[in-house]
Amino acid sequence: TVLFAPLMGWIVYSFGWQHVFIVMGVIGILFSLVWLKIIHSPRQHPMINEAEFNHIAANGAMVDMDQDKGKGKKTDGPKWDYIRQLLTNRMMLGVYLGQYCINGITYFFLTWFPVYLVQDRGMTILKAGFIAS
Repeated sequence: TVLFAPLMGWIVYSFGWQHVFIVMGVIGILFSLVWLKIIHSPRQHPMINEAEFNHIAANGAMVDMDQDKGKGKKTDGPKWDYIRQLLTNRMMLGVYLGQYCINGITYFFLTWFPVYLVQDRGMTILKAGFIAS
């Protein structure tokens, strides 16, 4: 948010709101391509040797997780006891409430606050983007 809100404000100010979607989409696709090129599983990583791999595996890392996809036993879905525990645990309820409040504040500053600054306070979209970030 801190990096991209001012960038999006500048793009809207300079080129129009439609270009934000194009630029962010291109950045996302480029990031995905870079990610696919440089991120490897431990077993397939070009810079890891056998001793490092064995050390990682011996300390509990799930090094074969990608190869095991679809080989596990099928279950009927989530165990209802686990779901009940998640919904009745006081600490988890606090986490849920805190996350709800953080999301509300975040989306306020991402959506309504810049509009308020532009329409009611007369700021340019560029300045509102910098302030909202």
